[in-house]
Amino acid sequence: MYDLFNSAYDRDLFEDNHLHGPHTNTRIVQIENPEYLELLKRYEGASFNNGVYRIVRSQDISLWIDCIASIFPDFSKRILPFGYDWLGRFYCLDLERIDNSKPLVLLFSGFTNEVMEIPANIVEFHDRVLIEQSDAALEGGKFFNYLNFSRATHLSADHCIDMVVPLYMGGTYTVENMKLAELPITWEINAQLLNQLKTVPDGTRIKKVSVC
Repeated sequence: MYDLFNSAYDRDLFEDNHLHGPHTNTRIVQIENPEYLELLKRYEGASFNNGVYRIVRSQDISLWIDCIASIFPDFSKRILPFGYDWLGRFYCLDLERIDNSKPLVLLFSGFTNEVMEIPANIVEFHDRVLIEQSDAALEGGKFFNYLNFSRATHLSADHCIDMVVPLYMGGTYTVENMKLAELPITWEINAQLLNQLKTVPDGTRIKKVSVC
C-alpha cells in the first residue's frame, strides 16, 4: 500500500508542516477508513517534489473541510480531505461514492469553481493515478514553469499558487497570471468572489469587486 507512490515521489527535506497565523481549526474529525489512516501514518504533513503535492495533517482536516464547504457547501458532510496540490486544489474521499466498499476520490478546485470525480480509491489514486497520469493529475510541468518564472525553489505547506485574475472572471491560465498566496486565505477570497458573482447575469462585464 502506497509503495509505488513512495518510489515515484521524492519527499521534501525542507518540510514546513505548520500553518501560520490564526487559521488552524482543531475540531476533531472522526476517521474510520483504514487506507486513509495508513496514509496519515506514513506521510502526515509530508511534502513531495518541491511542494507539488502534500498530505494533510490530522489537526488541519476540519479547517480544510470548512474551506472547501465555503465554496461547495453541498459536500460538507460527505468529504474527507487527504491531500492538496500546488494550485490549492484538494483531493478528498467522497463518502457517498463507493466502489467495492471503498470511497472514491473527488477533486475540488476553488480557482476554477469545479468539482471533478476521479474513478479511483485513495490507494489507487496514489499508486496508479499519480504515477500513470502524474502531469494530468498535478500539472507538475506548469508548477515547475512557475518556479522558474518566479525564481522560487519550492512551495511551503501553507501556501499555494493562485491566479491574479481568477479564471472564472476571464483570467488566463499562464504563469504571468499566477501569484504566491496563503492557502486558507485563497479559499476565503474565492468564496467571497464567487458568492458575489452568483447574482450577476451571464455575460456581465465585471469592473470592480470587493473582498472583506
